Amino acid sequence: MAARPTQPYVGPRPFETTDRGLFFGRDREADDILSLIMFHRTVLLYAQSGAGKSSLINTLIIPGLQADGFVTAPIIRIRGAPPAWLQNTANAYLASIRYALTPDAPETPPADIDDLTLLDLLRASAPPPRGRGPVLVFDQFEELFTTYQDRWTEREEVFVQIAQALDGMPTLRVLFSMREDSIAELDPLMWRIPQGLDVRYRLELLRRDAAISAVIGPSERTGVTFNLAAAKARTDACSRPRVNISSRCNCRSFVDACGIGFPKASRPSTKAISSSSATSARRFASFISRRCGASPSYTTIRKS
Repeated sequence: MAARPTQPYVGPRPFETTDRGLFFGRDREADDILSLIMFHRTVLLYAQSGAGKSSLINTLIIPGLQADGFVTAPIIRIRGAPPAWLQNTANAYLASIRYALTPDAPETPPADIDDLTLLDLLRASAPPPRGRGPVLVFDQFEELFTTYQDRWTEREEVFVQIAQALDGMPTLRVLFSMREDSIAELDPLMWRIPQGLDVRYRLELLRRDAAISAVIGPSERTGVTFNLAAAKARTDACSRPRVNISSRCNCRSFVDACGIGFPKASRPSTKAISSSSATSARRFASFISRRCGASPSYTTIRKS
């Protein structure tokens, strides 16, 4: 669900494509990754958990590829297929991939679904004349190693079929996105792709100026001003190991301390701030702490 116009911070969830106008601070990284995909066939994007990989893919990478004329297949998550797609299938991982790549996939898979290879599915989304791609995106690829663990012997076939697709479609590009603490899991399987990984890109946590942009940018899009000095102070505070917002915190004081200014004509009353800003405050704290790499530790902010 996209953020409401009156709520500029999406909270502790990845940004969706519809949130693109609220996503700030990652333009340089997006340009880097788009360039790598254009010139390499297999790219690994990795970072620590919560760095914003999925948000970056949804808001800048996919739209950027499409703007450059690339055909993009639906983003693949290894988990998420309905139970019917996983029952009586020879490979649970490939079943999830087939489900993700099947337009308007029904709850019950077609009878011959196991006969379709990854290459078969990608040929159905082949680029139009003068088009580029397709680009296959595996988001949160570490799920290959954390789901269906009793079926771990089926993982190798995923790489076999990726290799066949790369060989059968010379214009195909593949982007793997995963947590950096799972990269070692790739080593026993990546040999199945003869060319291996062309390039790796580590997404670092937001630096200070980018983090400030990520904090201020969304509020400005919704007509709310943000004091720059306060934004810098809050960003610096959230780059420390822990963020703690006391349960005794007054919501009115929190909003004032952050330098958030509402347009005069629509400035809410103190009572309205107290009743409505608890959710906003929690979202704000979670948002900037995730963007800056801190681990938020806070309790519910009570009404004043």
